[in-house]
Amino acid sequence: MKDIAISHRIEILPNNKAKTYFKKAFGCARFAWNWILARWRNNYKNGIYENRFEMQKAFNEAKEEEFPFVYEVTKYATQAPFRNFEETEKKFYKGLKKGEFNYPQFKSKKDGHFSFYIGGDQVRLCDYNKNSRNIPSGNKQYLDIPKLGCVKMKERLRFKGKINSVTISMRDGGKYFASFSMTLSQEEYDRTHKKEENKNLGVGIDVGISSFATMSNGIKVEAPKPLEKSLRQLKKLNRQSAKKQHPKTKGEKRRGAKCSNNYKKHAETKTTCKNSKSTKRLST
Repeated sequence: MKDIAISHRIEILPNNKAKTYFKKAFGCARFAWNWILARWRNNYKNGIYENRFEMQKAFNEAKEEEFPFVYEVTKYATQAPFRNFEETEKKFYKGLKKGEFNYPQFKSKKDGHFSFYIGGDQVRLCDYNKNSRNIPSGNKQYLDIPKLGCVKMKERLRFKGKINSVTISMRDGGKYFASFSMTLSQEEYDRTHKKEENKNLGVGIDVGISSFATMSNGIKVEAPKPLEKSLRQLKKLNRQSAKKQHPKTKGEKRRGAKCSNNYKKHAETKTTCKNSKSTKRLST
């Protein structure tokens, strides 16, 4: 059977130490992207082409002396941007052929969305916190992050399969998430993604005269054209009744003002009009 790729996002609950690590990793990922883009723009301006492997080699040769802070976090934080930029570069050249000059942009702290990538070979899940001597009880699960340790997950991973990678991200609300990219067997996918049973959504319809359609579930649909005709007739009768003699205010009614015979006739006609055609299109 063919394996199925899925993505599963879980909120994580980092402590202050983990939050500091995440900020460093976010910064390293952003720094690597901007370094690549600056080098690519300079190469593009001078007619030089370097693939991502050549640029990554130059970055690795320079990082030990020029920016050793990248060693404080997982190696994937600075490796993944090279692969991501390669995809962006392909889109740029593809758009260039169509006359679209959408140059890749530098990333800023003000973007509001931060993330970094961890390869599947470095992803570990454990049922207890390795950072603490006290093993917590309960149905908890932790994500073991390279060069940091265990970070508590809000819920357990619900699928059994191969974890290809994890992306740690932070949203504007200050919440942190771990997005697992996984490969599941067909059997596991069918077990965890149960198909909804086909419910009987059929309904019987009876076309009649008093109502345009009456459904078996009790809903009645009034005919649009007769309804509009009745509404126009009711509006006309209301205008005519307003001109007939009748008490227009409570004060006139208290003083004994009476309704004329013509007003009473119009009132009976209006009542008949209202009862014959409901002003509602749907009624149960």
